[in-house]
Amino acid sequence: MNDMNNINNVVDKIFGKVIVGESIFIPNNDYDQPINIVEKDNKKYLQYELIGLNSKHIKVEKKFINRTRELFIVVTGEFKDELTGWENDININLKVDWRVYDKVTYDIKDGILTVILHEIINDEPEVDVFSDYGWMNRIG
Repeated sequence: MNDMNNINNVVDKIFGKVIVGESIFIPNNDYDQPINIVEKDNKKYLQYELIGLNSKHIKVEKKFINRTRELFIVVTGEFKDELTGWENDININLKVDWRVYDKVTYDIKDGILTVILHEIINDEPEVDVFSDYGWMNRIG
């Protein structure tokens, strides 16, 4: 067990580790990772910190790669405080499964960017699960 802790410490030092809810993201690129992910009401909410950034600093674009049929939402922006020289930026390259999500919206409030992925609402199939199991109704 001690060897495993040493390996985890080395991996953490090399790659870094961000724990988001129950998911673990290992940042291996320059893209920002969400600080919170929530799925409810047929929507997926991804939240990113925007310290110093507001809507006039943010650019949101859609990028579709025809050859691979991949859709990305690209969010970029930067801020530099003139008084202190402090800088912050955002660089998100979010792959969206367009077979699951048909709409993407976003909201900026209180230093948080919330990207909302709206699921395609599928009709529930009409299946009578117990029609072939009439014998179960006669038991007990």
